[in-house]
Amino acid sequence: MGTYGLGLFTGLVLWDFFSSVLSQSPYAITSKPNYVKKIVFPLNILPLVLTSVALFHFLVNFCVLLLGMLLIGTQPAWRVMVVPLLLTPILFYTAGLSWFLASIGVYFRDLGNAIPPCLQLLWFGSAIFFPIESVPAQFRFLFYINPISAMVDTARNYAILGQSLNVPIIFYHLLAGWVTACTGLYFFDKTKAGFADVL
Repeated sequence: MGTYGLGLFTGLVLWDFFSSVLSQSPYAITSKPNYVKKIVFPLNILPLVLTSVALFHFLVNFCVLLLGMLLIGTQPAWRVMVVPLLLTPILFYTAGLSWFLASIGVYFRDLGNAIPPCLQLLWFGSAIFFPIESVPAQFRFLFYINPISAMVDTARNYAILGQSLNVPIIFYHLLAGWVTACTGLYFFDKTKAGFADVL
C-alpha cells in the first residue's frame, strides 16, 4: 500500500463517516413517518441511528488501517490510535448537521438532491489527496477551518508521517463541533412540532 496509500486511506476513513451520514440525513424523518404520527418516540434519536451505523463502518475501516500500518511498519502502529480521537470533532459536526438536515428535509423534500453535489465540492476541498502544506499560504486557512481537511491532515501527519500532533487545531474543532451539535439539536427540537402536520 505504501505511505501515500496509508495516508489516502486514513483520509477516506474519516471522510466516509462524515459523508455517509450527511447523505442520508435529509431522509432520517421522512423515511419513518409512523414514528412521527402514531407513537410517542424521541425523534432526535433517528439521525443518531445513521451516525451509529457509520461509526460501525468506521471501526471496520480503522481495523484495516491498523493492519496496514502493522504490515508496512513506516511508523509505530500505536500512532494510528489518534484517528478515533480525531473522529470526535467530526462526530460532533456530523451530529449537529444531521439534526439540522433531518429537520429541514421534512419541510423541503428536495433537499436530499442537493446534498451529493455539496459533498462533492467539499470532497475536493478536504485535503484527502494532498497535504495542506502544499496549498498556497494565503489559502490554507480555508482548509484549516474545514473540519474534514483539518482532521485528515492532522491524522496523516501524525499517524503516517510521524510529525507532531497539531493540538490547537484539534481543540478548536472540538469546541466548534460541540457548538454545531448543540445548535443542530436545538434547531431540531424547535422545528419537530410541525413534523406530523407536514408528513
